[in-house]
Amino acid sequence: MDTPPEQEFDGLTKLASTVLQTPIALVSLVDADRQWFKSRYGLEVSETSRAVSLCGHVVELDEALIVPDTWADARFSDNPLVLGAPHIRFYAGEPLRTQEGLVLGTLCAIDSRPRELTESQRASLGLLAKQVMTVLELRRRTRLLAKKQEEVAVFQQFFFQGQDLKWASGLATGRREYNPRWLSLLGWTEEELQAMPVLSLVHPEDRAATQRDFEQLVAHEGSAAQLESRYRRKDGEYLWISWAAQVVGGTIFASGRDITEGKVHEQQLRDRDRAVASQAAQLQALFAGMAEGVVLQDPQGMIITHNAAAIQILGLTSDELTGRTSMDPRWGAIREDGTPFPGDQHPAMRTVKTGEPLTDVVMGIRHPSGPTTWISINSRPVMADPSAGPSAVITTFRDITAQRLAAERATQIAQQERLITTGTLAAGVGHEINNPLSYMVMNLEHALEELRTIAGGSPSGRMRDLIEALTEARQGADRVRRIVRGLRALGREDGPPAPTDLARVVDVSLHIAMHELKHQAKLEVDLDDVSSVLADEPRLTQVLVNLLVNAGQAFVTSDPSVNRVWVTARRAGGRATISISDNGPGIPATVLPRIFDPFFTTKPLGVGTGLGLSISSSIVLALGGRLSCTSIEGQGATFRIELPLADAVSTSAPTRRRPRSSPRGRRSSLSTTSLHRSDPRCGYCVRSLMQSGSRMLVKPGSCSRLGDVSTSCSATS
Repeated sequence: MDTPPEQEFDGLTKLASTVLQTPIALVSLVDADRQWFKSRYGLEVSETSRAVSLCGHVVELDEALIVPDTWADARFSDNPLVLGAPHIRFYAGEPLRTQEGLVLGTLCAIDSRPRELTESQRASLGLLAKQVMTVLELRRRTRLLAKKQEEVAVFQQFFFQGQDLKWASGLATGRREYNPRWLSLLGWTEEELQAMPVLSLVHPEDRAATQRDFEQLVAHEGSAAQLESRYRRKDGEYLWISWAAQVVGGTIFASGRDITEGKVHEQQLRDRDRAVASQAAQLQALFAGMAEGVVLQDPQGMIITHNAAAIQILGLTSDELTGRTSMDPRWGAIREDGTPFPGDQHPAMRTVKTGEPLTDVVMGIRHPSGPTTWISINSRPVMADPSAGPSAVITTFRDITAQRLAAERATQIAQQERLITTGTLAAGVGHEINNPLSYMVMNLEHALEELRTIAGGSPSGRMRDLIEALTEARQGADRVRRIVRGLRALGREDGPPAPTDLARVVDVSLHIAMHELKHQAKLEVDLDDVSSVLADEPRLTQVLVNLLVNAGQAFVTSDPSVNRVWVTARRAGGRATISISDNGPGIPATVLPRIFDPFFTTKPLGVGTGLGLSISSSIVLALGGRLSCTSIEGQGATFRIELPLADAVSTSAPTRRRPRSSPRGRRSSLSTTSLHRSDPRCGYCVRSLMQSGSRMLVKPGSCSRLGDVSTSCSATS
């Protein structure tokens, strides 16, 4: 199809038009979606769509088709070629059938008026169609013959040129053809080669195998074989020849190449391979025996291979590891501060991208059903071509979970020892200061009262100055008193922890701290299913109140519609975790390591003592727990209290239900509640606490103003 016009076909269409007396005659070849006219007489267009083709019906029916009047034939009455140009009213088509019986198209005649064909015309149309096929077949055979001639020319060029040895041998005639390379390489003349059997040239040690290979080749005609054997030169030297042979049409065709030099190197290569294999075995043993995990990743970060330690450290199977990249979200990787570790920041991915090695990058791998595994990662690029970037990256990592736990434990022990030492010193200092401080405060108050009495209603200027100086001294003494109270609390040791109702402690703490929170932030409480912990209720209340008040004071602006404080409790592994979080400005990274140090504070001078968090940490440590903090600047801070769960479900004190504002599993906002009930016996203590902003709990018997008070003191609840 789509070949140029040819005189032989054009003459046949013109003859068909003349014999059938029609204005149009065509040689039409029908494709899947079109009919193309190899020759056209009386028609300008070269092709049409098969969908409207009448010749397509001849191909489908596989027989001649004559339509005297298309308007009267339902198949064609609405055909566009009937209704429009060329206005077909009469059609006669004879199939163009190959010798194999395939119909390629038609020789057809078309008229714009209805008509009938005579028998002679019908017969002539059939004869002309056969003549078209004769020309087509002649064209095909001519092309095939030309192709064969090209193949012979190529074969001759292939056979007689090049550096390969080539020969052909007829199995029936025994005639062998050798190319010139045989003569130049082996030194024999063609007459000498024709006179001796081929096997006589083969090395005696190789003859049996060569004979067997040729017999197999002849027995399976059409199959190919690769053979190697030594052939004798005329001077007696043997050369290694590698053969590719095949039997086609009763003739053996073979092409050989001198591989003597390659054979000389083979032994050297085998020796080198043995040395390399030995080194590889040593490296494999080292690779498999390393305690560190090792993975090899391709330029896209895909893990190609790994050692056994990698599986053990990561807690994965080989199938789960191989084929993954560091971008895989199933890793659950986190940074040291608990935030997600993006896959594109993984050391291996950064090294693949930049070619720079990375060392001691710490990453946590969270497991769905187990603790987090912490690893230290090193990545090194494999640079086959430095200008092209890394061709791979080798990543090694080791499990530092135990090391981190040991470091954290050492830090906790050091902090506990520091707090114990500080507490012991603070308790002694506080005890020594407390008594003379009491005398000082009482004398200052007495002096002020006496001066006011002496001065009357209108003190003189010097008297006012003296009263102001004594008042400032009294305020300074009150600050010293608060510091002494903190020192004594820092060194205090209460009884052993006991089962404590956590919901009740949280409820009491929230009511005490509400005066600091109600105008600052909205509070949300979610206690989960934590019933009781091993603790001391007053001391745990003291810690929670301190953390809640700190959270309220952390906000820059008072806006409960934006500011949030969350109190949550969760249980896991025999321990409870109480978290107090806020969305305030957070704690700077440079400050965070020191927040539990005694007397460290970021508040303005005279506002804070820097003992609150130290006392809280000391209390939690004494209860067998841990107080920790995580923070991201600009996003808030979270303080976590970890305490052991109580083994016994009953306690000496009656267990109260949780407040209805925070049922199990639900978050709720705690409404504002009054801080204290009216109690005249401890009103001074309550007023002092509210005025001073102290976060200390006043326990029964600890009121310095009134001495021993009853257990109904509202400050205890």
